[in-house]
Amino acid sequence: MPKIDRKLKKRTHGSIKRIMSLETPLYYAFSSHFAAKFPKHFSAPRLERGEKGPGLPIALLESSPKSGKVTRWKFILPPAAAGLLLAGVALLLREPSPDAGPLPPAARAVEPGWTAVDFAALKPGGQLPGWKFRHGAISLVEKDGRLALQQAPDPMTEGTVIQLKMLPGGGAVRARFFGERARRSTPRFALGMHGDLKVHLRAVPATDTLEIVLSQPVEENGKLVERDVLKASAPWEWNPQSLTWIEFQATHSPQGCDFEGRIWTDGSTRPASPSLRWDCPESPGILRAAVQMAPFALRPVYCDAIETTQNSARP
Repeated sequence: MPKIDRKLKKRTHGSIKRIMSLETPLYYAFSSHFAAKFPKHFSAPRLERGEKGPGLPIALLESSPKSGKVTRWKFILPPAAAGLLLAGVALLLREPSPDAGPLPPAARAVEPGWTAVDFAALKPGGQLPGWKFRHGAISLVEKDGRLALQQAPDPMTEGTVIQLKMLPGGGAVRARFFGERARRSTPRFALGMHGDLKVHLRAVPATDTLEIVLSQPVEENGKLVERDVLKASAPWEWNPQSLTWIEFQATHSPQGCDFEGRIWTDGSTRPASPSLRWDCPESPGILRAAVQMAPFALRPVYCDAIETTQNSARP
């Protein structure tokens, strides 16, 4: 049997997935058992000369461009090495185990000066008293035995609920979120202060960051669209097995407005110092609190606790 060309031999040392999709007169035979086990990643195997059933080592087959018949074939790997290689590929293509559900919420009392949404008094499919659904497919659903706001993944857009009550002089909003990852995709949680300016505090698991962004209208192709400008960021690591609290506070000042963000895991102590801060050089006007959820993992995102306070009402 003629020797395999050196250049061609280098091409055979790629990944199995690339080899199987290589559109040349060369075909690589592998066991029908392996193809049946991973139908999402491989089409039915083409077994020609050298077929020995399940466990067939990877072989190089060279066929005639005219007739398509196999003219030469040669095993690239010995059976033992081929078995180890297939086992490694199977490990890489294995579906990752889904995240375990979040832990039950920790018992806590509402702090003096704060007003909480009474989710226990609500019904699935109802409205959120004092709040308005603005964007996304947000609804009240029962989740793990309790009521929660759910942002469905279809359509995949960021859902927003905004408070009807205004916050003269500024105020704060905090909410508890939870969601699931899907492979490398993750949800996003956010709180907002909307007035003449729209400022958002976002927890972004995809980049392990907590960030404050200013959403500004920009004209594109004759239309006004909102674009986000990053104002501050800090590292943060998401734990999908725990519920996440986020707090966003706005305090008016002679120079403009001071925005502070905090984030912590449910059951732990609220940070005494802000996790993130941005001093806005202009007044954002009279503000309303907003809660946002983005299902970027194509799985529902939930919020089961919302609390707000006005600066003048805080002790």
